Amino acid sequence: MKQEIISKILNIHQSEVSRIFTGKRPVSWPIAARLHELFSDLYPDKSVIDWKENTSPEDLRHAFAVFFKVKTDMENASIGMPTFKQGEAV
Repeated sequence: MKQEIISKILNIHQSEVSRIFTGKRPVSWPIAARLHELFSDLYPDKSVIDWKENTSPEDLRHAFAVFFKVKTDMENASIGMPTFKQGEAV
């Protein structure tokens, strides 16, 4: 997953994404609000406070991996392309 794409989604500099993903910078309130908005369908029970105070770098990497997987699956479904898991026979 490219940090450059995530930086555009979160409207922050790519270096900030890197520092957040490595645990060197905590999630700020504005970023927590954006994460809540972005992932509310995937994580409906997670509040802005949860994104701010209870989110590890691993949680964020996982959330974005799921987000991009769902987005890719939806795009493939809209054009009628099947999706395959890595290593799955075509």
